[in-house]
Amino acid sequence: MAVDDEQLLDNASTAAPEQLVRRQRTAVLLTVRTGGGLAADHGLPQSDLAPLPTDQTNELLERTLDVPVEPATADPIWQASEGNPLLVHELMAAGRAGGALEQQAGRWRWDGRLALSARLTDLIRSQMGELSQAERGVLEMLSIGEPLSVTAVGPLETLQARELVRVRQDGRRSQVWLAHPLYGEVVRADLGRLRANRLRRELADDVSAAGGRRRGDVLRTAGWLLDSNSPAELLAEAARQAYGASGSWPVNTQLATTPTPPQEAVGLSLHNVSSWRRNLVSATAAALAVLFLTGTASPAVAADVQAGQWYLTALRVPQSQTISRGQGITVAVIDGGVDATVPALKGQVLQGTQFGIPQSPNGTVDTSAKGHGTAMAGTIAGTGTSTSVELGIAPAAKILPIAVPEKYSDQDLAQAIRWAADNGANVVNLSLGENGRLAPAIAAAVQYAQNRNIVIVAAAGNVDQTGTAVSVLAGLPGVVAVSGADKKGNFWSGSAYGPQVAISAPAVDVVAPVPSRVYATGYAQPSGTSSATAIVSGCVALIRAKFPSMDANNVINRLIKTAVPPSDKKRSIYLGFGTVAPYRALTEDVPTVTTNPLGGGTPTTTPSTATGSSGQPTSGNNDNPGPNLIPWLIGAGICLIVVLAIVILIVVLLSRRHRQPPPGPYGGHFPPAPPYQ
Repeated sequence: MAVDDEQLLDNASTAAPEQLVRRQRTAVLLTVRTGGGLAADHGLPQSDLAPLPTDQTNELLERTLDVPVEPATADPIWQASEGNPLLVHELMAAGRAGGALEQQAGRWRWDGRLALSARLTDLIRSQMGELSQAERGVLEMLSIGEPLSVTAVGPLETLQARELVRVRQDGRRSQVWLAHPLYGEVVRADLGRLRANRLRRELADDVSAAGGRRRGDVLRTAGWLLDSNSPAELLAEAARQAYGASGSWPVNTQLATTPTPPQEAVGLSLHNVSSWRRNLVSATAAALAVLFLTGTASPAVAADVQAGQWYLTALRVPQSQTISRGQGITVAVIDGGVDATVPALKGQVLQGTQFGIPQSPNGTVDTSAKGHGTAMAGTIAGTGTSTSVELGIAPAAKILPIAVPEKYSDQDLAQAIRWAADNGANVVNLSLGENGRLAPAIAAAVQYAQNRNIVIVAAAGNVDQTGTAVSVLAGLPGVVAVSGADKKGNFWSGSAYGPQVAISAPAVDVVAPVPSRVYATGYAQPSGTSSATAIVSGCVALIRAKFPSMDANNVINRLIKTAVPPSDKKRSIYLGFGTVAPYRALTEDVPTVTTNPLGGGTPTTTPSTATGSSGQPTSGNNDNPGPNLIPWLIGAGICLIVVLAIVILIVVLLSRRHRQPPPGPYGGHFPPAPPYQ
């Protein structure tokens, strides 16, 4: 006999299972909340069921849904349920019924909305039990503003005893939280709008009266005021602070997208903002919050993504694209997968495959935490259909996504390279690297691809991840090893370097698309040799499209011979033959060669046939992601009113992200390069 929630039975209903227990003739299985019931009364053996950890919650989700679940979906469900299997099941059912949980590209994805079904609400209410008016008042206040100081919420003894609230130490202060994330959802659902707004204003008044001394008080109070539709001069100060905040993302986002309110007389002020400062902050706070926090465009100002792609102008990409746009060329991106749904890549991504990462069966699901593969693909072949959409170096090229794990095995990578060679790739982009001894299987796979007239482009590596030495993968003979250059065409101090470097490309603040789960704007600003590698792969695609009968050896030769060389005109361990120059590569006369100038590969005996896409796929490491899309783009018009001092300060702060270069052979300085040409 099985009895669920035995503690809810009345005395009469309890009699039957109790008799069975006493007679010991029937196996009785009871579930009961901690601390009572027949198990305690009769000394029955008990098994305490602990909450499921994240990995088991994910396993439960996938077994129930029978389809892989995105990590960005499993984790929020675990947080909301705290690993309670019953709540996991109810959240899953409510999400599917309400459309918050949907199957996309072969995986379950949650859009972030927390759906509360009637059954789930009833379940939470039954757990909370009957509440006195005072107890409900405390829970209501916490549902609006947790965590709160112990002194701000009144008596807690009974609520703690019933496990409805928790008290935690935060430094020298004790703070109160609701005992479960879903308690707040249910309590807020029962609040009327007027009462909720009144509670928000009361919280704001209480924090204001205390002086708003703790970090984050200004932003929290501003969020309550925004939600209660209360204008206040505080909002201007809060919007200014939002730019540097790392606290509540929803509040910061709301501040960034809410117009600064008129300076009306109000009774709340955490900071005495003088009149001249208030006027300046009022005019610029919302703009600063938008520019440096969320990257979300206001209705009046569209995001000009391409204006932030500084390297397009530096490399003369618009002029190059009047000659070639990469048409007919397929670039294999071996990475964590590519999100084919981002605007910049619509229609650009072929059906690929995966090795060692079944969550991305066709390579069209980006499984990396930072959206790395999507960023590389967008840098190579973003469509640029409008200024608010990323323009890739070769927008007419196609992307062949091949997904491998972030910690891939030798076999994974070797198979991925061979699959690319066998399925129509003309260029293979490897924005990843290898330290130590390179596995023979990988070296053989690279040789296999080179023998099939494919250009392999690989990242030299980033100092903060792999040290100063060039990745052994990029150092293979015939591979185009790419180091990083800064915005002036000089060597970027965060890049690995060595005699294997063939060419350099922009590696600083390279705007790139990412899945919206990474940044709500859909764009990031990564810095690293991964981005530089993607730029070079795009340039190779331009060359191959312009010269369809040119073999890989001569494509590589043209690429390096037309690069803007270091000032001493010699191959450098930092910049290789120089910084990439696509326009020169498409227009200058370059003598032909019969072998790969970087070694390896297959000697050229006769001109090869056209190197456009030789076939269709049979089926369908990482840079720092940087800040959410160069948010300064979005408020370009608003920025005119931001004082020059603020702009200078921001530029200085951003420039500190990169490590200083190791000592070079010229008095500790790297050889300068001429400006991009």
